[in-house]
Amino acid sequence: MWKRKILVFLVFSVLVCSGSDGFADDKVDLQLTADFMGKYIWRGQNLSDDPVFQPGLSASYKGLTAVIWGNLETTGINNNSGEFTELDYSLDYSGDFPGLKGIGYSVGLINYHFPSVVGDTTEFY
Repeated sequence: MWKRKILVFLVFSVLVCSGSDGFADDKVDLQLTADFMGKYIWRGQNLSDDPVFQPGLSASYKGLTAVIWGNLETTGINNNSGEFTELDYSLDYSGDFPGLKGIGYSVGLINYHFPSVVGDTTEFY
């Protein structure tokens, strides 16, 4: 479990810290998201009827994307106000099939970490 998180963190750090100097004409695209939702629905399950804040940070370079995303509780439900109830770490590589216009692929790994619940889950796609 920790090995995957360390790997995601290292790849993410390399992408962020490399900047344009290390890649000449290529660039690293960074995206910061900050979503506020009225409730938290995960895979069709209502996990919180109260508002949540969901920040995320991603870095992409030549089809490789590293993402860190979280779900932050904003109210006192279950005594975890101000705490992250989910942290996701993902790596994705996407591209187009050569010679096949409009057809692409995406392969990746996502680790879902739930700090208040025992166990994580990891998915490959």
